[in-house]
Order: sequence, then structure tokens, then C-alpha cells
Amino acid sequence: MNDYKRALNEVTGDMKESEQRLKNKLLYHKSPKRKKPFFLIPVGILCLFMMLMASWYMTEFSVDTKQARSSIEKNELLYEFYVASEQISWRNSDFNKENGFYNYLQALGVLELAKKYDLTYSAEEYKEQFEVYSQYPDQENLKQQTLEKGNISQKQFNEQLLLTIIELQIYRTKLNDEWYKKFPVMNDIIASEYTNQQATRYMEQHFAKEIEQFQQKHQIKVMNDSSQMPTTGVVASVNGSMFYFIENMTAQELTTLTDEQIFNQPEEKYASWILNGDEVPVQVGDYIKLKNLGTSVVDELNEQAISLSEDIEVLLPNERASEIQEVTFADDARQQMEHLLENAAWEANMFININYDKPLYIVHVNDTSYTIWENTRKQLIIMPFGQPEVWIMYQRSSKQLKALIEENVTK
Repeated sequence: MNDYKRALNEVTGDMKESEQRLKNKLLYHKSPKRKKPFFLIPVGILCLFMMLMASWYMTEFSVDTKQARSSIEKNELLYEFYVASEQISWRNSDFNKENGFYNYLQALGVLELAKKYDLTYSAEEYKEQFEVYSQYPDQENLKQQTLEKGNISQKQFNEQLLLTIIELQIYRTKLNDEWYKKFPVMNDIIASEYTNQQATRYMEQHFAKEIEQFQQKHQIKVMNDSSQMPTTGVVASVNGSMFYFIENMTAQELTTLTDEQIFNQPEEKYASWILNGDEVPVQVGDYIKLKNLGTSVVDELNEQAISLSEDIEVLLPNERASEIQEVTFADDARQQMEHLLENAAWEANMFININYDKPLYIVHVNDTSYTIWENTRKQLIIMPFGQPEVWIMYQRSSKQLKALIEENVTK
């Protein structure tokens, strides 16, 4: 990925969210040169000198002199810019405003995090980043389309947006560097995703009232969190502010594995380093719950996967690991289980509501693991490893499967 494409990716958002958004990064448009009367040259030189001094002062002390830049209301033009960018990319989308607002919130969060980490940039850094944008005039047409769609003038873009867009890229790069210092295993993609995650969280935690008012003013739909079932599994290793997580595995099973086996799980089994930025206390053998687990990205240097998670909760500490009953079914028990599952109903994970606690059982059948919970109606809910859907069993078949599991646990 060249510098320009990387810059576009950082400014407009996560590539996974919308690769088309990369095309909407707008470039500075230089006004055509005009001949000036001779008598204005001294005045022009003086003005130029004053502007350069002001520019140097602002860039050298960027955080202190731009405290208001992250204000939700005072940066409203940036919101219009992001919405217009969405409209160009996704003409028929019903969520242009929502996606534009999401990108806008991330941008403001980046500026807030820059203050939190006392980040600044020099005039030379600004110049270098500015030159990246200036090298690609072929994007001028896309820029003009977006400005027209957002009813933003060239003057407004040059005076109110260009500086913010460039400094956003600078601050994103610097924040990514912070994550490399903080986490022992890291790569560029996860660093960028973590910046986006932390930026959004910061805004939601510190500007909740302002966000709500802005959404009401612009009639932006509130995007509720999905109720998708969280992912559960064991902490297999801890390294500073990260831990290695293996889905659908318990502490008992973990003790039977060598280090090589732990870090070389089968392809179909989810195993990854998880960023623990909030430093939730975890130890090897803890059975934990992860909410909204992100896609794994393999770090080429260490050849190990890295992922994000919004929430980390210890369901069962290592010293109580034996409370989850784990059983491996032989062929006869497997056939009985398959027969009972024939009448079970399939449901998407996101529609399942469990009073979330530790699972009752983990059942291993051939190469597949099944994590099993029980809801308040005494129905067993069964999640096959790696599947987007779960089985919900009726009460009678739930009772029969529970008896089958208990019989094999005691063998």
C-alpha cells in the first residue's frame, strides 16, 4: 500500500467498513496563479511572512492552540464532508448520515486522544503530509463531486477542512506508534483499528450528552449494539497488555497441550492475541467472555493472529475452572446427540438472549466442540464452534441431552 492509499485509509475510516470510502479522500486544489500589480509585491511579502509565522506557531503548538477543534458543533462542516463522502460511495444507502456521523465521531475522537497523549506535530511533519496529498491531482474530480454533494465551497474546504484532514492523518500515525509501544504484538491494520475503537469510545464516554443532541438535531438514527452472543473461551497465555485466547476451550483441556500446540491451533478453531487496553486482570486458565470480537489479522513477523474486543469479562477464574463440565462423546453418544438435535430449532446468534454466565458444558464430538448453556426456561442452547447459528432445544429434548451428558461425564 503506497503512502497515499494508507493516508486515505486512515482518514476516511476502516477499509473493512467500506473500501469505497478510500476513493473519497479529497485533495487540496491550488488556485491558479494570477499576475499581481508591482506595487502590491512588498505588501504581499509582508503578509506572506506573517502567515508563515502564524502557521509555524500553530503547528509547533498544535494541541494547545486547537483545543476547540474536537468540539462536535464547531466542526459541523467536517460532518457534512463525511456524509457527502458516503453519498458519493453509496448512493442508495439508507445509512449515509449514520455512517458519516460514525466517521465524524472517530475523527473528533482522534483529536481528543491527541490531547490526552500530548501529541504535537512540527511544521516539517505538516509539510510532508501535505505533499502526500498534493502529489495526486487525479482525485480532483472526486473531490469536486463530494464538495458539490455536501454544498461545501472550495474556499470552505481550503480554510476549514484541509488543515483538520491533514492533522488527522498525522495524529493517527502518532497514535498508532503509541500502540506499538504499549502492546508486545502489533501490526499496522490492528493499530489503525484500535485507534478507531479508542477514538469512538473516548467520545462516547466524555461527550455522551453532546452526541445525543447532535443526533437529534440532524435526525441521525441511533445505532444500537447488536445483542449477538459473546465469544467464550480460555486465556492460554498472558504477555503484558495482551493475552492469547482460544475459543471453546477450558482450563482442563489447556493443561493437556504443549506450548507449540497452544500457538498452533487448527485453522477452524479461533485462537488469537487479544488487546487488553483496559488492563482487565486475567490469568492463564481463566474462562472469559469477549464481546464483539473483531476479525483476526495475522502478524507477519510473529505469524500469530491479533484481534480487538470491546469488553472482557472473566466468567470463571482459573481456580474454579472445574465448574465447567467437559466431555468427549464416543460414537454411540454422538449418534444419540445427533438424533436429539434433529428436532432443535436454529436461530441466529444475534437473536439469542441468555442471562449470561458460564456455560454448563463443553462437548467434544470428533473435531467439533459444542458450548452449551441453559436459559431460564430450562432449554439448552447449543453453539457449534465457528457457526453463526445456534440450536435451541425444546424442554423435553433438553432434559434428555442433559442426562446423556451427565452419564458420559461420570464415565
